[in-house]
This record gives sequence, C-alpha cells and structure tokens, in this order.
Amino acid sequence: MSSFTAYLLDPAAATIRPVSIDHENILAALYKLIDCQSVDRVWIDENHLAYCDDEGMMEKVTGLWSIRDREQSPVAGRAVIVADDGEGGDATPTIAIMDMAARFRIFRPVILPELVTLEPISPGELGGAIVHATRVGGLRLALDRPALTVEAGR
Repeated sequence: MSSFTAYLLDPAAATIRPVSIDHENILAALYKLIDCQSVDRVWIDENHLAYCDDEGMMEKVTGLWSIRDREQSPVAGRAVIVADDGEGGDATPTIAIMDMAARFRIFRPVILPELVTLEPISPGELGGAIVHATRVGGLRLALDRPALTVEAGR
C-alpha cells in the first residue's frame, strides 16, 4: 500500500500541516480530512490543486480561505492540497509547505458586540450609590484575518 504526502489547510484553526494519504483510498481520505461528503477542486497553480467541500457554504462556516493575488470568492472549510501527477492522479506537492502557506489568505468570522452605555442610576434610588452600566445593544459580524501557522505532521 503506497501513500503520498498532502497538505491539510484548516482555516478555522489557521493552520496548514502535512498529512499522509493512501493512493488506494484517496476519496475516503479526502472525505475524512475535509469532513464532507462531496468534494470539489480549486486549482492553485498549473501543478497544484486544493480539494474542498463542495457544499461548504451551505453549512456552518467557521473558516474561509482564498488564494492570494487571485480574484475569487473565498472557499469555506478545510482543504487538502496536492500536486497533479500529470497523468490524472494526485501526488505530493512540489512546493515546500512554508511556500504553499504563503499563497493563502485565511478568514474567520467573528462576532463583535456593540455596547450601549446606560443612564446612571441616581444615588437616592440605591441608598447613595451611583451605578454606571453597559449592555449589549447589538452584534456585528466581521472577518478576522489571522496568519497561517505551519504545523509539523501528526
């Protein structure tokens, strides 16, 4: 049973790490690593591609990624990065993991509370104490753009 090394990109954790994939069970490995039931491919360059969840935007989104210097919509969820072996198969990427990491932008959705300052309660109402308070008046969605960390293989 032969295997090859691929890179697992996890935008929710903002990590990329090497993983081993068995040539005989590539699709099963992709489903497990990406945590999906249907994969799609996104070409990174003429020799490398990323397998991703075909339905990633239809579920909860905890992380997104895109390829730097390319106009494209971000892709949701994990990705497995491989090289094209030139014969319709997958192989170990020919680019070092640090260089591959530099090709990606990572986005994570975050919720920012919008605080509202309440009117102070006068001293007479609470036996001499003045109370200052705030509450959450609303929530705003934003995107965090963390740096991608390269992890050692597990």
